[in-house]
Amino acid sequence: MSTEDKDRIIGGFGDAAVRAFQAGFDMIELHGANGYLLCQFLSPFTNRTQSDHGGDFERRASFPLSVIREIKRRVPKDFPLGFRIILREWVPDGIDLPEALAWAKLLDNEGLAYLSATAGTYNSMFSSPAIKQMARPGYLRKDVAALTGEVSIPTIISGRIIRPALADKMIAEGVADLIGLGRPLRTDIDWVTKALTPGEKIKACIGCNSCIKRVVLEQGFSCIRWPKVLQERTDLEHRALTRMYKGLIVAADMNDLELFRDALPRLFPDSRHMPTSILPTILFLESEGDNCFSNEVRQDFIEYGRKTLQNLGFNDATFNPVVRIVQEAHDEEVHDEVERGNHGVILVGRNRNQAWRERVLYKERGKVVALIGSNKRQNEVIIDPHQISIPTDSMPGTYSLWMGLYDPATSQRLPISADGEWLADDRLLLDRIQVSP
Repeated sequence: MSTEDKDRIIGGFGDAAVRAFQAGFDMIELHGANGYLLCQFLSPFTNRTQSDHGGDFERRASFPLSVIREIKRRVPKDFPLGFRIILREWVPDGIDLPEALAWAKLLDNEGLAYLSATAGTYNSMFSSPAIKQMARPGYLRKDVAALTGEVSIPTIISGRIIRPALADKMIAEGVADLIGLGRPLRTDIDWVTKALTPGEKIKACIGCNSCIKRVVLEQGFSCIRWPKVLQERTDLEHRALTRMYKGLIVAADMNDLELFRDALPRLFPDSRHMPTSILPTILFLESEGDNCFSNEVRQDFIEYGRKTLQNLGFNDATFNPVVRIVQEAHDEEVHDEVERGNHGVILVGRNRNQAWRERVLYKERGKVVALIGSNKRQNEVIIDPHQISIPTDSMPGTYSLWMGLYDPATSQRLPISADGEWLADDRLLLDRIQVSP
């Protein structure tokens, strides 16, 4: 990381703090633990440079101190700034309690509002010794008591405080000034309310770490103690939120181009509701010896698409043309391009006499695939992209997407059959659409 990079990042922390203050937040907590950036600079395990911010303790501490001073310089003096502090890394040559306490004294001198203690990083928390440590309720009790005795500002203890009685005992003994609830509160969102109500049973975190593993693997937060339907709903919502919507339009003959000329204005919402990053690639599939798409034809369609999208507000809109000579089945060529380009939305013209088009519908797992109809009355159908919804029954198999399709003559939605075929088939622009899990 260059000096310019460091200065930019320090300024970025200040920018973020100002935004938080202006947005109306009551306080800020800097995350200086668990292997994140400020912790990486402080730790001799991860900071092995000999630059101005590496080497001995004072130099390793200088970068996070610069971030703290930048934030305090740019927000009002009475705006609280807390710090998430790591007491032990549980890695060779990493931060241990003596150095953590020395760091805490520096933070105290900087005028921070409080210190919230934790231990472990992603380099250690899944190791057997760390797992054994974290399995004990209140496993940070002794270390946090030492922290509280070294500083003049409030301290927060967390770490397997799963029962209200344990929390009460720690406060009474002066271990810390406040209790921090992380996963126990995620396991049972009514933890605090139940703690105030005698006889209420709290659903306790069992410390299995499956939630952390999901977060590390970017699978979304979920808890195995939640009801099954909530876990499945969370999985579905995560897939919907992280789905790649980068588009691919497939053209295998001139009829496809005519279909998409008519359909394109309805397939894209205006630019206020769609990032330009998902503007489409068009895949021209040509058979050996049958060059139906001349350069002039391709350029004409691309120019039409560009102008159509510009009319919708995409001023820099363009299509990425890809030409493939079909060496195997058409659906295999489409699949290869989907994988190569990481496409999440695939649009294929419908032709009941060419079975490969239907196969594409079922081949692409985890994608949105649509067959575009070829009827003469399609201009009477409007697609309202704001009405797209995904059923949350979370059943395995294929999820259907209800599109906002309606007949302007009746202002009613058009019906769909159980097998995914639209009943008013001769009136639809989209004959079928499905999302595979």
